[in-house]
Amino acid sequence: MAGMDEYNHRSQSVLILLAALLLTMHIFTPFAAASGGMDSCDGGFCDDYDSNHDLTQNQEDWINATYDFKLVDTNTIELDIVWAIHEFDRSKLDFNTQVNNELANDGIGPDDGAPADLLRNYLDQNFGQNTQTVGEQLRDEFDSGIATALAAIGNVEDQTTAYADEINQGGQIHECSSDSATDSVYGSEGAAVNNAFQPPICLSSTLELNLIDTDFSIGSSGGLDLDKAFKGMLIMGAEIETDFTLLTTPGSIGYYTFSPPDYANITQVGGGGTLGAIGGTDYAVGQWQVNLLDATGDDDLQTPISVKLEHRNGSDNTNTVFIPEDAKAIDISVTLDLRDESAASIDFVAGISHLDDDLMEEWGVSLLNISDSATLPLVTSDGIRLAYHNGIVPLDAFTDAFPINDIASGISEAVGSAGLITMNDMYWVDDGLADGLGTSGGLNYTHGSDCTEDNPLSVDLHYCLQGPTAMSNEYPVFLRSTSQPFSASLVQILKDNFGTGDLAEYVDVIQESDLRDLFNSGISIETVLPGDFLDSVIPDSLPPSELTLEIILPTWVKTIDGGDRLTFEKTLGETNDMDISLAGTDPYDWRTNIKDDDMNIICTTLQRTCITSNVELDVSAFRINEWSQSVSLDFALDAEVSIYRVLIPLDEIDQGNTTRVNFEAAPVDLLRLGLDLASRLAEPKTFDDVGNICREDQDYSVCEENLSLVFTPEGLTEFSVDIGEMITDYIHQSGADIPNQEDSPFGRVDLSGFAIKTKVDGLSGLDQNIGDDEPITLSVKIPEVEFKLDLSGDMGELLEGNTSSLELNFFANAFRNLIVNPLASAAELLGSTLTNSIVSGSGITYPGVEAEATSISFNGNTSIAEEMELSLNGPVSVLLPRGITIEDVEDTAGLLTITNEGGRQKLTYNFPAGEYDDTISFRIKVSWLYLLLQFWVYPTFIIALLALFIRRRRRKKRLKKARKAAAQTGTKVAIGDSEFADLRGFKSEGLHGELQQFEDYSTDKAPPMIDLGDERFD
Repeated sequence: MAGMDEYNHRSQSVLILLAALLLTMHIFTPFAAASGGMDSCDGGFCDDYDSNHDLTQNQEDWINATYDFKLVDTNTIELDIVWAIHEFDRSKLDFNTQVNNELANDGIGPDDGAPADLLRNYLDQNFGQNTQTVGEQLRDEFDSGIATALAAIGNVEDQTTAYADEINQGGQIHECSSDSATDSVYGSEGAAVNNAFQPPICLSSTLELNLIDTDFSIGSSGGLDLDKAFKGMLIMGAEIETDFTLLTTPGSIGYYTFSPPDYANITQVGGGGTLGAIGGTDYAVGQWQVNLLDATGDDDLQTPISVKLEHRNGSDNTNTVFIPEDAKAIDISVTLDLRDESAASIDFVAGISHLDDDLMEEWGVSLLNISDSATLPLVTSDGIRLAYHNGIVPLDAFTDAFPINDIASGISEAVGSAGLITMNDMYWVDDGLADGLGTSGGLNYTHGSDCTEDNPLSVDLHYCLQGPTAMSNEYPVFLRSTSQPFSASLVQILKDNFGTGDLAEYVDVIQESDLRDLFNSGISIETVLPGDFLDSVIPDSLPPSELTLEIILPTWVKTIDGGDRLTFEKTLGETNDMDISLAGTDPYDWRTNIKDDDMNIICTTLQRTCITSNVELDVSAFRINEWSQSVSLDFALDAEVSIYRVLIPLDEIDQGNTTRVNFEAAPVDLLRLGLDLASRLAEPKTFDDVGNICREDQDYSVCEENLSLVFTPEGLTEFSVDIGEMITDYIHQSGADIPNQEDSPFGRVDLSGFAIKTKVDGLSGLDQNIGDDEPITLSVKIPEVEFKLDLSGDMGELLEGNTSSLELNFFANAFRNLIVNPLASAAELLGSTLTNSIVSGSGITYPGVEAEATSISFNGNTSIAEEMELSLNGPVSVLLPRGITIEDVEDTAGLLTITNEGGRQKLTYNFPAGEYDDTISFRIKVSWLYLLLQFWVYPTFIIALLALFIRRRRRKKRLKKARKAAAQTGTKVAIGDSEFADLRGFKSEGLHGELQQFEDYSTDKAPPMIDLGDERFD
């Protein structure tokens, strides 16, 4: 029994030992070893470890990593990271001693990491040293490694990590696996390759990286919204380079890509990268590869890279700003206020649409940090607002650089200012409309529906980042300044820019008061200023600019259209001349009636030319000398032509190529003003060799004289006197020559007592009320003379046109053109009146009251220059001798008026302007008083003869008695002086004629006595 028990005990011990050996055998000899693969993969199958498969012989890690950066905005990068872990530093995973010993048995040294198959085998296990599984530790190390790698770029947020099934390395897809049941060629796991490093375990992480120390070349003094500023810069055409640093650890290879924001493109990369499209994108990305698989050291590698970005045209329905080089950049508006020319002022406004980079560089202003890493071809008005509201650049940099003083100097040159124009400090306009500029814009302009940018907080969009007007130059910003008061003159502006022609020389002497009077006389001026008039205003340093110069006119002048200002424009297109016009604010209106002193209308509102004449013929005596066969007329003539207004044919005046003077009718005050201006010329206008009044076939001495006219008041006055003297001399000389002409009916012509006196009145007296009230009067005066016509022929023959028996003698003669027929008709009329007219108690009337009155019909046209609407209209007056009147007057046109002046009848016929047609019927009445005055010689002579004959008869009787007494006494009786005086000097034209000579009885010899007999006196 005892033996049997002992045997049983020994058998149980062996069984227990065998069981223990079976349970602990794997510690010494892995199960896999029995079937192939790594012995350290306890509980699973791993591929055989071959150090030749390890690509990082000198590192414990073998990681193939991809980093896909996506720049969302200037603050955020979205990053997708994938680590393909082929080998990992096992010291970071807290493997226990047993595993490490088994790794040694597999040929894995202490400096080698854990291959991927081993990591997968223990991925879900922990070794009691840490509560985390190997997989959890691996992920923590992954996250920590990423944070370390990205620490130089930004802070990691919202990271999400997970295992991935694949990795894209440089465009090649590699499978990954975290499943330990499919990674080996052993254990029917089906792996294709016996490689403990394959397939890798892939960890993927998605995160946001908040960027640090990246300003994208944009600086600010405060209030910067970097993302909006950056986007706005790109839309304006900026290319901005941003820098990053890539951190690569030894034993890894990094594949880095950098994608731009959705609104940008990458144009250039630095740091050894390349540009290329990935994943079918239509934009380029930056790509870098940093390989530290063969690294021998433990130091991480920092790789600086750069990315240059530009705007992606068309993104978000927003186009990149494009402005042609020759497009208008600045719109300069200058308002020159001349309402007070002694204190003129300038309001200057510069509407800035955009500024190019050359000008910005010249001004020393940049919206980007000055470096080669960022360029900005231009800055739009939205860009300036962006810079202002983000504190990017101080606005003083613009105002200090803007060439306002150069522009002021150019304006001074253009407008003829006597001195330098001093401008006040410039300032920025907040709102163009509120500041009265009439244009939307300004530093604080707010976009409306034109901007489609998302605006959830409803903030004021002073600049736009999305839509058709994004960062455009459509709404300018404005710089404004005003000047100190200065002296400027509209007259000087016209002087400096007036055209050529007959009027140009007068411009030099014209003054402001003259210009005011000119315009108020009804004149309007249309002139053309040369296209280069404003060239001196815009400095050459400015980009393409347009200029509008607005001149607010003085209060005494306006444009033809009634405006109060002139506007000049200099555009970017072809330089064109500029049309302007000027007129008076209170212009003369010719549509008024002109009245004489008696308030009679002498020119109507329809007559643009008003020149009236007034002829007054004073016939003071009309004598019929029947005994001497003569008729004599005493008369005086006063004739006046009064100029009130006149239509001047402007087409006949050389006004130059660029200037035209317009006016419908010139008042007489305009002529006075013109004479006043002419008198100021250094060399007044002189018209030499005006000519004379002779015909070509006349050779009188007066014909050798030529008149000249100096166009001044004094010159016209002198000319008027000269022409009167010339006419007088001409009449004298031509009258003396009349008897010498062939078949001349004139015997002797004596015109030495005849004189014509001419003069001009009203050339002076110009006042500020330009009008036509006071005329300039041209007067012709013939002092009272006697006109005597001796008729030696038969009256009847003269009336029939036979002048063969006619001899005329003029004494103190008047008009040489008066012909004999009217005078002969008057004499014949008077003779027939004595026999045929009706005699009444008040005189003799012809035709008689029972007969039809005499009628005279006539017509004519007083127009002498239709192109000037010039007519010599006006009254012609005849003052009849005392005792002669016309009666029963009927005037069909109503133009004849009859008045009494000093007991004499005055006939006035008012010739109308233009055509006229009239019939006048009348009777001539000669009073007994007039007849008595004319024919007193007849009864007086008869009475004188009767008295004389009676007296002689008595004397004769006394003489007879005396002779008888003498014969008786022998004494001689003498005739006393008183008696002889009764006979001395007796003369009668009626009996003896003018050639009769009385016999001289003053001798001692007694005259013979003739006994006529008493029958002679019966």
